[in-house]
Amino acid sequence: MSLIKKWETYMGPKDERLVAESNRIMRIGYTILLAGTALALYYGLMLTQVASTTDTPIFTALGERVFPLDKVLLIVFVLGTFIPCGMFMRSGITTERNRYAQVDYVPWNYVVQVSLLCALIIGVLSAGMRIVAEIQIVGLGQVAWIGDIAMGFVFAGMGFAIGMVAISASFKAAIENRKKLDEELDDGLL
Repeated sequence: MSLIKKWETYMGPKDERLVAESNRIMRIGYTILLAGTALALYYGLMLTQVASTTDTPIFTALGERVFPLDKVLLIVFVLGTFIPCGMFMRSGITTERNRYAQVDYVPWNYVVQVSLLCALIIGVLSAGMRIVAEIQIVGLGQVAWIGDIAMGFVFAGMGFAIGMVAISASFKAAIENRKKLDEELDDGLL
């Protein structure tokens, strides 16, 4: 809990206007994820039902004609995350916290910290999930521990690099859009 309090102290207080706008945008992302996931799971249920009533196994050559459920869920996930991210950038919002809400340049210390956190989560999840999958498929004695941990490091490195690029690009786009909106407001008032 003290780590969260330190982070909140570091980030500073929240701006109520930004919180309200952020909540509106997040509701849109939540709705896309909720409705899309419900539709995708219903599609999966219908696939399973049709496959069982027609005695047609999906995971065979015959099932290759079926649009796979995991692809539907991936599309829903991408839409549910990238649409709100685009809306945030378009409205010039990078965070609800005052410390970084109105920055005029990319705060690299923050970008590095968040990218490291993303890398840690991705690395641990990648190695952990792979180990769990191997235990289920080949048994505990056949797990490639070193290879799985190495894969976690590789994915963590990729996550850090992608995080650095994505977060800094997000800040740059939000700063540019905020400046553009400020100029439009200034032009409208004169």
